Amino acid sequence: PAGSVSLMYFADRINQLPLGVLGAAAGTTLLPVLTRHLSAGDIQGAHRAQNRSVEYVILLTLPAVAGLLVLAGPIMIVLFGHGSFTEHDALLSAQSLRAYAVGLPAFILVKVLSPAFFARGDTRTPVYVGIGVLVLNFVLNLLFMGPLAHVGPPLASSLTACVNVALLVVLLLRKNALVVYGTTLSHMGRVCLAAVVMGLGLWGVGCMVTLPAIFVTRAVWLTGMVMGGAVFYAVLLHVFGVADLPDMLARIRGRLRRRAG
Repeated sequence: PAGSVSLMYFADRINQLPLGVLGAAAGTTLLPVLTRHLSAGDIQGAHRAQNRSVEYVILLTLPAVAGLLVLAGPIMIVLFGHGSFTEHDALLSAQSLRAYAVGLPAFILVKVLSPAFFARGDTRTPVYVGIGVLVLNFVLNLLFMGPLAHVGPPLASSLTACVNVALLVVLLLRKNALVVYGTTLSHMGRVCLAAVVMGLGLWGVGCMVTLPAIFVTRAVWLTGMVMGGAVFYAVLLHVFGVADLPDMLARIRGRLRRRAG
């Protein structure tokens, strides 16, 4: 069987996809927006931008978390369960992937909350928090590595990211640099519900239609589950009043036409 490092490495490759895309987009986009609002003295505008970024992150990361928790095994088997990296290794690596996925929203929220300090000229606080979190991560790795093996370090990273977010939120609230609107909390709650229902739906379908034995049919099965989950999630967002599905489809068609024309 593969070593713990290999199991964690392959799991981290999958986790980095949503983390890299969403985290980089949210963080790099938000900083200049916050800086512009604060330079103009528009405090409310800065708060609105911060809330929109949080809503954006939650909207896109929670379904990713639900999907990774449910489909971690098939994902690792289809992508990596070949040759010397056996299906058994893939299933063990899927355990690491689930541990990473738990902290995915926190990993990205750190990138959304940190610009609130930088835009106000405070570059020290995020660094100090980061150093403390780094020490905590090291300690948790030592504690978890033995009993949890390949799941320990990913779980330690996820828990550390959650602590990081909690500290940043508390510090921003103390500085009056963060105001979370009631509409944002309502939005987050409905998105969370939609993601949970979507995850349960994927789990139910997976129980009824199990992963096939042949690679090609496995790839088709996984593609169908991912696309079906995405469509189901979009429908749930419409049902729960988070997004307007006809408007979403109209925007997608408009973009496709612009690219084609």
